Amino acid sequence: IVAVAAGFSDGLGYGDNTKAAVIRLGLKEMVAYPDVVEAVKDADILLFIIPHQFVERICNEIKSHVQKTAFAVSFSKGFYVSKDKHVELLSTVISRLLEVPCYVLMGANIASEVAAGTFCEATVGSRNYEHGQIIKSLIQTNEFRIVIKSDIEVIEVLGALKNIVAVAAGFSDGLGYGDNTKAAVIRLGLKEMVKFCEEFFPG
Repeated sequence: IVAVAAGFSDGLGYGDNTKAAVIRLGLKEMVAYPDVVEAVKDADILLFIIPHQFVERICNEIKSHVQKTAFAVSFSKGFYVSKDKHVELLSTVISRLLEVPCYVLMGANIASEVAAGTFCEATVGSRNYEHGQIIKSLIQTNEFRIVIKSDIEVIEVLGALKNIVAVAAGFSDGLGYGDNTKAAVIRLGLKEMVKFCEEFFPG
C-alpha cells in the first residue's frame, strides 16, 4: 500500500475509516511504502483506490516500473477529462498508460460501513475469467461479497453516475420533498444512466 499521508505508514490500524476499510477487504498482510515506485516494483496486481484526479499522474510516475505481466484494478469512480475535453474511462487511462489490462470494482459502499463490517457487495468487471477469480479471492470476505461480470465499461460508468443520482436524492431529502419525490428522482436517474450507457457504450 502506498502511504502518502503523514503518519499513515506508521500504523495501519482500525482508527481511520479508509485504512480500516482496506484492511477489512481481506488484505491484512500489508506493508506501507511512502514511495509509489517502490510499492509497485515487482507487483503482480495494482489496486487503484485513489481520487480520479490523481490517476494520470500516478500512472505516469510508475509506468516504467510496472511488470508487463501485471494487471490493474480500478476502484476509482469518475471520468478522465483531458485538456482538450476528451473523456475517457479511468480503466482505459490506466490500461493505456501502463500497457497492462485494467479491470474495475464498483459498488454503492461507504468506507465507514465497510470498516464497521456491515454487509456490503460490489461488482468486478473483468473479461478475463482467471483474473476475475483472483480479484474475487483477494477481496471477498463474509461481509463483503463480490459478483463478477464481463461488461467492464458499463460497470464503471454506472459506478460513477450513481453518485450523481445519490446527490439528487439527497437534495430531495434536504428540501423536504418526501419519499415519493425521492423515488421519482431515483427512477428517472436510473433511466438516464441506462440511456447514457446505451448511447456511449452500446452492446
